[in-house]
Amino acid sequence: MIISNIYKIGIKQGNNMVRLETRKEYVDLPGVPQLARPFKIKAKPRNNKVAILVHGFTSTPIVMRHLADYLAEQGIDVVTVLLAGHGRNLETFKRTKWQNWFDSVEDAVTENLRRYKHVYLVGHSMGANMCIHAAIKYPDVKAVVSLGASVYLRRDRWIRMLLPLAKIFNKKYRKRWIKKEYMDELNAHGRYTHIPIPSLVQLYDFIDFHTKREIKYLKCPILVLHSRKDEVSHPRSSYFIFKRLKVKERELFILDKNNHGLLHKTRRDFLFKKITNFIKKHK
Repeated sequence: MIISNIYKIGIKQGNNMVRLETRKEYVDLPGVPQLARPFKIKAKPRNNKVAILVHGFTSTPIVMRHLADYLAEQGIDVVTVLLAGHGRNLETFKRTKWQNWFDSVEDAVTENLRRYKHVYLVGHSMGANMCIHAAIKYPDVKAVVSLGASVYLRRDRWIRMLLPLAKIFNKKYRKRWIKKEYMDELNAHGRYTHIPIPSLVQLYDFIDFHTKREIKYLKCPILVLHSRKDEVSHPRSSYFIFKRLKVKERELFILDKNNHGLLHKTRRDFLFKKITNFIKKHK
C-alpha cells in the first residue's frame, strides 16, 4: 500500500527561496517501523532521470533521506530500496541470504529501467556493492555512486579468522562502535544494533564471490567516495575497487573529516554536490 506524504522543500534562486511542493510516497510494509519505510520522490512531471538509493548492511532507507531530498531539489526523481530482511527484526534478518538482498535491488532496477531513460544507482556500504553488481548485470544503468563500499572491514583479518568458530555457536555481535545513547534512535529507524553471525557470513560471501571478482566488468561511469576515518569499512575497500576498474570514466575521493555515516556527517554539502554533478554529467 502506498501512503503519500506532502512536504515542502526549498530551492535557492538568487536571494529568494522558492517553495516547492514535492510528493514523497512511502511504502507501508508489515512489521517495518514508520521511519524505516522505503519511499519515492517525484521531482517533476514526465521526468526521465531517477536515482535508486540503496542502504547498507543492517540499515534502512532513512540513512538516505537527506541525499534523497537534495537530489529531488535538483530535479532528479528518487526511489529508495529496503533490502529484504532489513527493518524488521534480527530473526527475520538472519533467515535472509545475500540473494534475497540483491533481489530487492534488482526489482527496483528492472522496474525503473522500464520507466526512465536515465537510471542511476547510489549505494552506501554494502548497498554500494549491490549497486555495482546490478550495474554489471544491467548495462543500461547510466552510472553508479559508491559510498563507503565494503571489501575490507575494520579488523578484517581477525573477523575472517574467527568466523568459522563463531558460526558453530551461532552468536550475534553487538556493534561496539555505536554509543549506547544512540541505540534507541537506531531501533526507531529499524536499524539493527547487533549482527547475526550467519548474516555476516552472507556479507562476506557476496564480497568474495561478486564484488572482488566482478569489479573489472563494470562498464558504466562510477564515482567512488570513502571516509579515511570510516570505523566500519576500511578505505582500502574503495582503493581496491578503484584500482581494478577498467572503465575510463571513474573518480575517487577519500574524505578526511567523516566516518561510515557519509550521508549525515560533516562535509555533506560537498558530498551532495559532488554526487549530483556526477549524475547530471552522465546522460
